[in-house]
Amino acid sequence: MVAEPSADTHPLDRHRDPSRVAVVQGLAAEVAAHHGGDLTRMRRANGYSNATWVGDGIAVRIAHTPVDMAREVALVRALPPEVGHPEILGEGTVEGHGWIVTAEVRGRNLHEAWPALTPAEQRRAVGQLWARAQWL
Repeated sequence: MVAEPSADTHPLDRHRDPSRVAVVQGLAAEVAAHHGGDLTRMRRANGYSNATWVGDGIAVRIAHTPVDMAREVALVRALPPEVGHPEILGEGTVEGHGWIVTAEVRGRNLHEAWPALTPAEQRRAVGQLWARAQWL
């Protein structure tokens, strides 16, 4: 029998097995500590394919399922600086779960901010994204 998610369960984890969520969170805490962070001081961010925490100057992403993130790291390192990706501080695999640690980028997640933006701000945001994509 799988336990019901608690009230403090992150919305993106509500459909996941709580024991697997705990494993991923524990692994993320280890990775964060290795890079000078403390998961208890970091906020859980939206991330659909990975669990993501941000704070203490870093962002920690760890895959929910056993997956290697080396291809993503290689792609990011191949992008020109003008695209604007956070600096990768470390990557690897722990207990089969791929992880990436990047420098924290201060700001607001566009997906979270979008509903509160005016139409003009939304157009400006799309224009900025398009300008970055032109570098590719």
